[in-house]
Amino acid sequence: MIDAQHHLEHTRTSRENGMIVGGVVAAVVAAALTGDGTENGPVLCPFRRCTGAYCPGCGGTRALGRLLRGDLVGAWHQHPYVVLLAVQSLILGGAWFTNAGQRVIRRVWLPVLILNVAAMIAIWMFRLAIGDIPGI
Repeated sequence: MIDAQHHLEHTRTSRENGMIVGGVVAAVVAAALTGDGTENGPVLCPFRRCTGAYCPGCGGTRALGRLLRGDLVGAWHQHPYVVLLAVQSLILGGAWFTNAGQRVIRRVWLPVLILNVAAMIAIWMFRLAIGDIPGI
């Protein structure tokens, strides 16, 4: 009885987490699709509002908007990491629908997360170095 109740609580928590993730994804997609792909509009990034500098994700929403509209080259120019992350998401999303894929994802999620953070910071530093985005 306790195991069944624990399983039900875990399922409910997973469902709630899925709804939260889905809501965040929907909000990001809506923001990306409503923007015009330019710098026009308010600055929503807390990093930029506090420091005046562009953050590692600068251009990510604009890149996602272009990607969702089918403009792969424009998305790459706005922020190359978003294109790489989209490909990764498609692969991981497809793998999630198999039991073997879920086991692999559960084993490698932390190293993949660390590599993604490192890649995002490396791309940011490279973009700053070549003048693709301005510093402070």
